[in-house]
Amino acid sequence: MNKLLKANIEKLNRLVDVSRTRRSAEMDFFTEASNKYRNFLNYPLATNPNEDKSLSDVVINSFIEEAQKPIDGIIARQTRLNLDVKNMSQEEIKADKKYIADYFKRLDQISKLGGYIIVGVDEIMPDNLPQFISNYDNVNINGTNERVKDRNMFMAAGWASLFNYFDDVVCTKDFYFKETINDELAIFEQYVDVLVSGETFKKYLHKKPYIVDDFLNNKNIVIREDGRTYYRISGEIDSKQTENGDLIDLYISDVPPGLKVGDVFIYSNYTCAEWVRYRNICIDLSSFENSLCYSVVEDITPEKIIIKNKTIKRRNGEYLTILISNKEYINKRDLNIINQPRKPEVNPKASRVRKK
Repeated sequence: MNKLLKANIEKLNRLVDVSRTRRSAEMDFFTEASNKYRNFLNYPLATNPNEDKSLSDVVINSFIEEAQKPIDGIIARQTRLNLDVKNMSQEEIKADKKYIADYFKRLDQISKLGGYIIVGVDEIMPDNLPQFISNYDNVNINGTNERVKDRNMFMAAGWASLFNYFDDVVCTKDFYFKETINDELAIFEQYVDVLVSGETFKKYLHKKPYIVDDFLNNKNIVIREDGRTYYRISGEIDSKQTENGDLIDLYISDVPPGLKVGDVFIYSNYTCAEWVRYRNICIDLSSFENSLCYSVVEDITPEKIIIKNKTIKRRNGEYLTILISNKEYINKRDLNIINQPRKPEVNPKASRVRKK
């Protein structure tokens, strides 16, 4: 039993170390981005040689080009409807009206999706980075593994235009529309290309297991126009995510508050027996054996927790699980006492005043 407990504790310690290392790397990344932005503000030249083409410029240029097409553009179609509608067939009129309506519908989708992105990454925009870093203990990069966490961190940084101040990272943004069964989705896509021989790759991506696997399988490796090798991190955001509210917390979310002891017992399916009112003894849970003495919960109501069965420890050291025929319960009001801070104990001898 001691070996199992020791192995479990060692595993937990390794996970804690990995988590600390991960958060330290994230903090270094955002701190470096903030420093690069501050250095740019003091840069003697007005132009930024590392600035990538913004998504807004891509969208505006695309829609202007679409509107100004000499034959099938929005301006040409609207002119036909205004001046030459008498010479047009009903099919042509319907087609032009539908094309114009779809154009402005797409424009509205793009504008809405872009607004949600701005809100979603506002806290890590260059001007807001110092406050974000100071509050980093309360935020979390979403993801269940190293690859997903890295992708979310780089994607968020890309949408926030942080890579405009890195000389070894190229960020490319674009958009397209995708037909679905019910409607058409607006989709933003982003490619973050990190120079393999650059400092950013060495600091935040080098030698990670999934990176090594990608190189061995020749995945996510691109050679850009400059002839150099880059590692590509890509992602997409679609307008469907604006409807269910997932976009705001897609990459970064608040760290959930820590559970109090009483809350754990209320919201879990198990509750320790020393909180059960019908027991007259208090079990010390500091040992593994005593922590096995629990009661299984059958149902939870706003007022009480209904006990289904319980496991008890006999005097001979054996454990016995018995069903409770007459349902017993724990009153939640009693559990609230657990969450209240304890009053400091006062030593009566120390409080006495010695009489002369």
